[in-house]
Amino acid sequence: MKKTILLGSALLSLASIAQPLNYYSTANGLTGTALKTALHDIIDDHTELEYGTIKTVIRQADQDPNNSNNIILLYTGNSISKWDFASDPNNPANNDFWNREHVWAKSHGNFGPNGVFTERGANTDAHHLRPVDMTMNSARGYKDFNTGGTVVNNGSTPTDCYSSTNTWEPRDAVKGDVARMIFYMATRYEGGSSLAGFPEPDLEVVNSVGTFPLPQMGKLDTLLAWHTQDPVDDFELNRNDVIYNWQGNRNPFIDRPEFVDMVFGSTSANADYFTNLALNPVLPTQGDVITVTADLTGTPDAPKLFWGNTWQDVLDSTNTVVMTASGSTYSADIPSQVYSAKVYFRIKNGNSAYISHNFKVQPEPFTGTLTAITDVQGTGAISPLAWQVTDGSGTQTNSANNVEVSVTGVVTGAFGDNFFIQESNEIRSGLYIYSSGFFPAVGDSVIVTGKVKEYYSMTELVDITGLNTISTGHLLPEFHIVSSNDVATSNPTVAEDYESMLIKVFNAACTNDDLGFGMWEINDGSGACAVHNTSTYSYSPIVNTAYNVSGILTFNFDEFKIELRFSEDIEAGTDNIAPTIADVTTPTTGIVSVVFSENITTATMENISNYSFNNGIVVTSAAQHAFQLSKVNLTVENISNGLHTLTVTGCLDNAGNEVNDSYEFTSTINNVSLEENVFESINMWSKASTLYISGLNQMNVEVVDELGKIVYNKINSSEVSTELEAGVYFVKVTSGNSSQIFKQIVK
Repeated sequence: MKKTILLGSALLSLASIAQPLNYYSTANGLTGTALKTALHDIIDDHTELEYGTIKTVIRQADQDPNNSNNIILLYTGNSISKWDFASDPNNPANNDFWNREHVWAKSHGNFGPNGVFTERGANTDAHHLRPVDMTMNSARGYKDFNTGGTVVNNGSTPTDCYSSTNTWEPRDAVKGDVARMIFYMATRYEGGSSLAGFPEPDLEVVNSVGTFPLPQMGKLDTLLAWHTQDPVDDFELNRNDVIYNWQGNRNPFIDRPEFVDMVFGSTSANADYFTNLALNPVLPTQGDVITVTADLTGTPDAPKLFWGNTWQDVLDSTNTVVMTASGSTYSADIPSQVYSAKVYFRIKNGNSAYISHNFKVQPEPFTGTLTAITDVQGTGAISPLAWQVTDGSGTQTNSANNVEVSVTGVVTGAFGDNFFIQESNEIRSGLYIYSSGFFPAVGDSVIVTGKVKEYYSMTELVDITGLNTISTGHLLPEFHIVSSNDVATSNPTVAEDYESMLIKVFNAACTNDDLGFGMWEINDGSGACAVHNTSTYSYSPIVNTAYNVSGILTFNFDEFKIELRFSEDIEAGTDNIAPTIADVTTPTTGIVSVVFSENITTATMENISNYSFNNGIVVTSAAQHAFQLSKVNLTVENISNGLHTLTVTGCLDNAGNEVNDSYEFTSTINNVSLEENVFESINMWSKASTLYISGLNQMNVEVVDELGKIVYNKINSSEVSTELEAGVYFVKVTSGNSSQIFKQIVK
């Protein structure tokens, strides 16, 4: 179905802007700790991206302004292909490829995948992640920043960087960039918890070096000098805008460089500042003269407005307008601009205060023909309008479909410049918009123009040439309530109807908390389906806990999965799934060990009347495992080698669901007593950097770190309590001639 539509500019929504008009208003008039706290409150709780997504962010944020296929490397300044990512550090051909440099070294705060904090947060904060040559990344390591040292070679080529035993000096052109990234990190991460509830590091800039592994970076005096020596340039300003689009927060020391000395130096609060910045019209379109107004607190010093179509125009004072006063309110006009023009401006009061902003003029009104998303999706697995179809055999092109189509819908999920729209509640009315270059918000009603592609059975709109926003703040379409089996990979015919649609599964138990690649599994009793932790939100489920899970159904890597968007997509469910028998073994004569699919209450697990066997086997006692609460050891009589059946009824999980299950098993009796299975009683855990081990029964314990170094050794021990550095350890427990190795993470 197609329909023709004409949208006048009055229907178009807010222009794409780099930040709210008065982003730093709560920081005005402050200095020192009070200013740092105010800035932290403005920039914290940002959207935390997954580490893989950072590559996409860097390709946009660090793009070479003279070559859109390249990025600029931080330490060398080289321009190389943005696609030459060092994915294989062991391949010499990757030496001159780029990888992600943590400017605030991960080890100075113990964050990252092997640290004590979440894998996101500081570890994936794009404001301090920059592209560098793989060899330069290794050369810098976790050194502090300071002047001096010897010239650093990139391979055999000398660079403008210097290094000593514990310090690193970058090239002059990025010294200020480095300083402002470090100041950002120390302001953004002040301890406490993230929006998702995970603890965050407390990072501090200190006037010394070599404090590793403390959460500190230096050297403060040097960084302050670098900030002055290398002022903010257009590359940094553009980078700040791009990252704001992805993360929703900004580096205040790029927008307002005067904040650096107010927070980390000795400059007093600025008595002059602008407030109530406004545009008229709020939604400029072609032909509109744009009036910029702001109120000045303090002493006027010939306020001026500097504007242009790039940040460099503003920095070069290409267009300067003297502002007109009306009391404490100052105004100036920016001439009318063409459709979709980007406009940058800064208001300055002498050299005492300024405020910056940028906005985009509305695009040309849409006058084309809309295609229904249901027509794009079609009735089968492959879109009938697909211009390209990519599968395992390669990419096939259908020249008859080599035309653009325009679709409309409400944005239901936004993952950077990839997003989903849904036109209605009708099945097959959702669509994935791939790598659009636009950053609409959830709830925006948009028209998107591009070409249809079927990528490994996922219908996408690609090669996006335009996005018109009709309006904002819409309620999202209702969720389709489905069973977990409806959207399972094993049920593709039904699942295909919900591709790119909002769906919700009620009361589904987590049956696997790690399927790999950020996925986990739920089952409401009808069948299992996958849930995917995305670039914008991840959740750590608990096995056998029930959840209501909502999100958008996608298909990639040959699997359907529910894409999580934000915390509201996970709710506590009602556990109505009955436990089942997961495994039955016969570890020793007269003992049958039973493992259930979830924890069972002690009273019902140890009630022998809940168990019955065939072949005349009699249960005489039942004992729940000391710490594996889903396991019971049954003492039995009259058991022999062969095939038997166990039936369990009456055992209850913590929600009161009853086991009603049978399990066939083969008994193979051995001569090892249950007591000789000594390692089964061991309980091991860590808390507050301390490793605890109980149930040892006079065993020998040896603890080895990841480098193979023995960090703890004790003989004839009944229990262990020892403090260790955070990390991964291997614990070897020996009893007589037998030993077993356990892997333990200490946090």
